[in-house]
Amino acid sequence: MKKLLGLLLISALSARAEILFKGVMATDQAVYFFLKDDATSGSSPWLKLGGSYSGYTLVSYSSQDGILILKQGLTTLRLRAPEDQARAVREQLNPKPKAPPTKAELVKIAQNEVAKHDGWDIAKTVTKEPIWRQESWWISICTPQEQRIVKLLATGALKGYQPAPINWVPPPEEKTPAKDTSKSK
Repeated sequence: MKKLLGLLLISALSARAEILFKGVMATDQAVYFFLKDDATSGSSPWLKLGGSYSGYTLVSYSSQDGILILKQGLTTLRLRAPEDQARAVREQLNPKPKAPPTKAELVKIAQNEVAKHDGWDIAKTVTKEPIWRQESWWISICTPQEQRIVKLLATGALKGYQPAPINWVPPPEEKTPAKDTSKSK
């Protein structure tokens, strides 16, 4: 009789539903998880942390290693996300710092600003080389009669926009005064 109970217990444990981690996606609001129950062939809707499926509660998710923790009473399941989805979510939640724009990209940003503000046909303008002054890029865009100065931060964000006389030039670069290191007595 004990052997029969032991076999029934083993077969019951092996028949326990296996929950599979089939998908993960992130939005601006939350991270969502898609699970599948192998025993019933059922699947979950997209769930957020705190939601439940097949009696398990979604407790936590580590975007670094793609592990979702589920709990049911004293039982804890650690499920690994499909690698391609885990990588995509990891990159979305932990983006690499974006490189500052190149001079060519800065010129394009400045040209777009002039086209937007004044409706100029950029193909009929001359764009001067960007110069760094007063902690921003100054880019001159000219027609034969007019000039616009677009000031952009190092990130490419607009700092200023102004019409300027055709022969106007930006102020000279400010130099930091050298410190006097000699000791006066």
